[in-house]
Amino acid sequence: MTNFIKNISYGTKLSFFIILIGISILLLSIFLNIKINNLERLQETKVEIEKLYISMLTLRRHEKDFLLRKNIAYEAKHEEELFSIHKLSDKIVKNLDKNSIDSTQIKKFITYVDLYEASFHSLVIKYLDIGLDENSGLYGSLRVSVHEVEKVALQLNNKDLLSKIYNLRKQEKDFMLRNNMQYVANFEKIAQELLVESSISANIKKYHKDFLSLVKIQKEIGLNHKLGLRGEMRNKVHKSEKLIKKISNQLYERISKKMDMLKVNILSMVLFMFVLFGIIVFLISKRSMHKLELLKDALREANNNLERKVNTEVQLSKAKDKHLLESAQKAQKILDKSLKVFGDNVIASDSDKKGIITYVSNAFCKISGYSRDELIGKPHSILRHPDTPKKIFEDMWNDLKKGKTWKGEIKNSKNDGGFYWVRATISPKYDEENQLIGYSSIRHDVTPEKVKEEFLANMSHELRTPLNSIIGFSSILEKKLKIKKNKELIEHVEDSSKHLLCLINDILDLSKMNSSEFKIQEHEFNAYLEIIKFSKRFNELSKKKLVCITNVSEDLKAIFMGDWLRISQIILNLISNAIKFTDKDGKIIFDVEYVDNSIVLSIADNGIGMSKQAQAKIFKPFTQADGSTTRIYGGTGLGLSITQKLVEAMSGKIELESKEGVGTIFIVTIPLQKITKSVIIDEKIEQTEGKIDTLSGHILVVEDNKTNQMLIGMLLEDFGITCDIANDGLEALDIYNPEVHRIILMDENMPNMNGIEAMKIIKERYKNRCAPIIALTANTMAGDEERFLAEGMDGYLSKPIDDAKLYKILKAFL
Repeated sequence: MTNFIKNISYGTKLSFFIILIGISILLLSIFLNIKINNLERLQETKVEIEKLYISMLTLRRHEKDFLLRKNIAYEAKHEEELFSIHKLSDKIVKNLDKNSIDSTQIKKFITYVDLYEASFHSLVIKYLDIGLDENSGLYGSLRVSVHEVEKVALQLNNKDLLSKIYNLRKQEKDFMLRNNMQYVANFEKIAQELLVESSISANIKKYHKDFLSLVKIQKEIGLNHKLGLRGEMRNKVHKSEKLIKKISNQLYERISKKMDMLKVNILSMVLFMFVLFGIIVFLISKRSMHKLELLKDALREANNNLERKVNTEVQLSKAKDKHLLESAQKAQKILDKSLKVFGDNVIASDSDKKGIITYVSNAFCKISGYSRDELIGKPHSILRHPDTPKKIFEDMWNDLKKGKTWKGEIKNSKNDGGFYWVRATISPKYDEENQLIGYSSIRHDVTPEKVKEEFLANMSHELRTPLNSIIGFSSILEKKLKIKKNKELIEHVEDSSKHLLCLINDILDLSKMNSSEFKIQEHEFNAYLEIIKFSKRFNELSKKKLVCITNVSEDLKAIFMGDWLRISQIILNLISNAIKFTDKDGKIIFDVEYVDNSIVLSIADNGIGMSKQAQAKIFKPFTQADGSTTRIYGGTGLGLSITQKLVEAMSGKIELESKEGVGTIFIVTIPLQKITKSVIIDEKIEQTEGKIDTLSGHILVVEDNKTNQMLIGMLLEDFGITCDIANDGLEALDIYNPEVHRIILMDENMPNMNGIEAMKIIKERYKNRCAPIIALTANTMAGDEERFLAEGMDGYLSKPIDDAKLYKILKAFL
């Protein structure tokens, strides 16, 4: 063998050496490439793990965005990011397996991510149950429930109830904002108080039930980030983040170790092969070392980038938490401002079971003139005005002791000696054990309304009292005078007086319509019969020899539900208007029909008509077509304004067609419910005119005005009635004899003792032997008749006295 080697030429040896060097270089290159490729794959895997970590941060950002904004779109983004994480995780597992590295930990990471995702999906479902906005889920149901409660409370006009509901909603919102169970306890306490309100208990139960369901789900979600589903998610995601960071660090250490081992191997091989291929090996080694350094620098840079991104995410999270805190503080400021506005504008107070004041609002102090210190600890009677009847307070305490809410109007005294009127709502207050602890009240200032009401009542009474005498005596003189000229003068006096009375009535009607006192009183009436009977009056309205034609549809032969008194007032106003503006020998056509569940009134005349400009303003109060209309035709300009308001109050409409010199048509459409489809109508209308029977009997007249005493005496004398006169209620008690007096005509406003007081004493004194007592009064404001009848009067007759109504009353009770 030695000889063989010696015999080999140098060239062959060189060639062989070169081939050996080449093979060595080739083998070394293959070995180094394998090692370097493994390191590159590990580096790629390390980068992918970093991407996985960043994807986890993105996943959490979508989670926080969903929790902050309650937008389902972030749930979809969360799903997309999760898909990317799974895809990336699968790739990492394969790379680790290829590099013979245990992939158990990354698989464990995937398990944690799956558990986190399951918790997140459960959380999303819970939030969907709660509602992502105010119109969905339990939150939407809560809104519907509380709006129903507020709607009922508004209909009841119950400010105290609204205040409690507002406080209930505050506890709900505070709980949703702060996740503190104390607000649930507060909610429960207020809800138990509201459940005693029979009018809203069903709505409160629904609201209460929905809120408890919401609390239950919120507790399942977690009242803070350490509890419930949120705590589970936080735990799982922290484990997954901690594990992926651990995997990243382990992989970094493994790469570093492999790189160090590779360096040792290369140096060993270089030393071993130094003689064979010194420079070549050195160059290859240098190149490999440079490539390794680049890989390490890239790894270091990747770690730095990762740290920067983590710091950015932390800062972003802190910013979001700060935003949530600022939002909560802003909401609290708004709530505090609302509570202050409530106290400044609502006249509210609380008292204990004995009526001792325990709380008053700023508005209460302002209207009463008392300070809070002057009111707290004092009985409510400190505000009682002597004009307020004791019975009001007796009724109030009777209702409150029965657990009822009392409503009514009270006149109170101010600290400076003045007074004010309030419309009060007083309700019992209960504690958590449903024990009565006191009373709450909400009041509304109605002083301007009551002052106006009293003024109108006094003015009406003062004006009607002399008009009663003027109209009464004029009517009597007209019957007694024989000289035509004198009769004409008396007729002028009577017409002027009646005109003044109509003006008073119109002003009072307009005032009532502009207040809350005016109401439509529906009842059953025979439309056809009433219209035919009412149309008999038309010819009496005119002395111009006008032709008044009435056409009534057969469809009206039925019973309807409506306010016939107001409908007749509309007809009378429009017919009177047509007569006033239609010249002598003109024509007025009155058509009535029933179309589409509505009564349609048409009043057409061939009078003076009016221009478009005049039509635009005739429905305004105290307004006529032009300035000369009042001078030529008379009137106040109130009739059409009142008519329009009456039509609108009955949900109807009024239309006008007119042309100057041609005429005018008014068309009124009023919805009316037909009770029966058809009835048989007796069209023979009874006529009482000219058929007045002479009456007989002796009665007692209680009247303080001497002129009215004389007038009533003369009117009764014409009917065949004799009477005794009492100047006030005290005299009536002395004079009245149940064996002699068959009726008592009782005035109300009298000195010494008023009519109602005298009536009650007489009825108490004589019981069943007492004669019918009829209120004869100038008090004709809205509700006066009902008030007199409710007090115990057997009938009502207003001043000025209508002869026909007086006769009807006498005939009914004698």
